[in-house]
Amino acid sequence: MLTALGYDYVSMKKQSKDAAWQSTSQSVSYDENRSYCRFETDEEEGLIIKAADGIYVEFVVERYSHTEATDGKKPRTKEHSRLKDLPTAPGYEWLHEMDKRDDVIKIYVDERHDTMYMHQEGLSAVAKIVISIVMNYLTGGAFSLLTTVMTSLVTNIIEARGDFGQGMKKTLQ
Repeated sequence: MLTALGYDYVSMKKQSKDAAWQSTSQSVSYDENRSYCRFETDEEEGLIIKAADGIYVEFVVERYSHTEATDGKKPRTKEHSRLKDLPTAPGYEWLHEMDKRDDVIKIYVDERHDTMYMHQEGLSAVAKIVISIVMNYLTGGAFSLLTTVMTSLVTNIIEARGDFGQGMKKTLQ
């Protein structure tokens, strides 16, 4: 007794087109939908299901995951799962009967529901080059290590929206 599988996939992506500041965000959603077989029965005969080697029935486990990655941080994923409720509409009585029987071999199949959100923003490559040129000019280009550190510090402070502590932390990593 198999389940039918269908799915929906949606992806949206946004990007800024600014010369100095870049921003990208993307969201993805993937949803599977497993549908049980439905049997029509007449009231006189009912439904009799027999099999020589046992009856195999798929029961659905809904698995959910949500992943979020923002501002270059390590992605965080939250997951949970549960046994999908059995349908109560007419035509699905057989499924409840199979759940109670001892001669039924239960197979658990996954129904995935995954979402992902990613957001990242910061200075564009052009802006970083301009900062590098300005820092090279201010230090006279004599101390290449100092110029590199100062360029990195200024860039990180700007990307942290003026937070000196965050900029310093990112520079020293």
